[in-house]
Amino acid sequence: MRRTRYERAFTLVELMVGLMVTSVILSAVATLAFAMSSASTVGNDSARTAARIRHTTLYLSDLIGNCKMICAALGKDLVLWRADDNKNGRINLNELVYIERGSDSTLLQLRRFWANSDPEYTLAQLAQSGTKDQMGQQYNSKITSLISDCNNVQFE
Repeated sequence: MRRTRYERAFTLVELMVGLMVTSVILSAVATLAFAMSSASTVGNDSARTAARIRHTTLYLSDLIGNCKMICAALGKDLVLWRADDNKNGRINLNELVYIERGSDSTLLQLRRFWANSDPEYTLAQLAQSGTKDQMGQQYNSKITSLISDCNNVQFE
């Protein structure tokens, strides 16, 4: 009887070496995929933030450039007489926009008030520190967040 030896088969050592090489390659591919995914996420966040800053800059420059008058700069707020919508030559509540920095200067937002009666305000009233709080208690308001989570917002 003659013994046949299978010369074309892999030995156990060759299979183990092949599995180790394959696992090293797959772990490298998985690491690369994770790094690419993280870089893509960071890139998207940066692009979104840059687009929001560009939009805010254009919006505020248009709002300030076309406003009727900058009425007051109270602490952390800037009050704009947006337009004379009713053409009466007087500052009405529905025509005012407050640009607010937030209490700790970490956000930038717009606050608009409106009322059916549309009361008038003088520059002296707008220069008083409690006027905005009084408006907030008496009338409806809408806050539009322009940029949240920023640092040291200043009006210069």
